[in-house]
Amino acid sequence: MLSLPTWLSGDLFEDAIDWGAVDPADPLQFRQFVTLHDSGQVAVLIDSAVDGYIQVVVRWDTYWNKDILPYPGDDADDWPFLIIRIDGVSKIEISDFDPVATDSRAISDLEPEKTPEGFRTRLMDVYGGKIDFDHTGQFRLALFSAAGERLTIKPAEQDGAGQPPTRSEFK
Repeated sequence: MLSLPTWLSGDLFEDAIDWGAVDPADPLQFRQFVTLHDSGQVAVLIDSAVDGYIQVVVRWDTYWNKDILPYPGDDADDWPFLIIRIDGVSKIEISDFDPVATDSRAISDLEPEKTPEGFRTRLMDVYGGKIDFDHTGQFRLALFSAAGERLTIKPAEQDGAGQPPTRSEFK
């Protein structure tokens, strides 16, 4: 089972990450250059009392994202932590989770779509479990090495037309 290391749980629960210093990322553009395929879903933390945001904590399998961050190998303990903060969350729906299937929640995909009210983002695991978030806010991304060092997310170079490359498709 994937778990939060002490250094990260302290930062998350004490709100020690300076989210104001993190540039927002459009959810639809995020999906064009990043995939969470095969990553480990560690936690979904909800702050509904004050700011209405969630934090999705992922043990990021960068095998599919080598142009952004080198792949550290097959051992998930070496994978970096990607924290996606989603602001302006108004609704959360959880469906089709089978607690007996496994204690590991490998991610199948993260699919944001535009709605008249903002966005609906669906986080799916490989066993059919889904979490849907209705939100008006952008994504904010924080990336840490397995040891807790802050890393920079560097999208791949733009193509000749000035567009970021799309992620490679996989089966």
